[in-house]
Amino acid sequence: MEVGSGQKALHAKSFSKPDVQAIALPIWQRALTVELTHMDTFSAEIWRSVALTIELASLTTMILLVVGAPLAWWLARSKTVLSKAVATIIALPLVLPPTALGFCVLVLLGPNRPGGFLASFWGEHTLAFTFAGIVVGSVLSALPLVVQPIHNAFIAIGGGPLVMYGTARGRKSFLSRLHTWERCGHVYGL
Repeated sequence: MEVGSGQKALHAKSFSKPDVQAIALPIWQRALTVELTHMDTFSAEIWRSVALTIELASLTTMILLVVGAPLAWWLARSKTVLSKAVATIIALPLVLPPTALGFCVLVLLGPNRPGGFLASFWGEHTLAFTFAGIVVGSVLSALPLVVQPIHNAFIAIGGGPLVMYGTARGRKSFLSRLHTWERCGHVYGL
């Protein structure tokens, strides 16, 4: 291809390994010489952030187990149109972009929405930008990640063990198997 008068041919320069090292090495050496001044010890603000994160994670996990396991059981046993609709709604956080999910949660927690109605019971105007709102958002975004593995574990159990549980001899065997299956499902759900 010929270059016309006044035009320059543009060629992409590929960086070789020595070129990358020549750029990255001074940056890396500079990063190693930076002294930590304010980050040597944990400050009160960092401890509050760590405590808030642990509190949020613990509360979210407990709510997900209490809500997710029975919901997964119902979804595994029910064949109604309602159960299919609920399963679809539960899976929405997996397909929605995080910004869209966050916007939907903010709208739901607003003052004239269900979150505002719930917040009025304890004298608040809205749940948006509160700890309770963060918990709701965390639960909604993590619900499919908990329900689907537990749901699959309950489907793997099948209906046979429930029939076996009806006999006196099968109760001990069923409970030990259920414990193993349920533990596997909960481990994958968490």
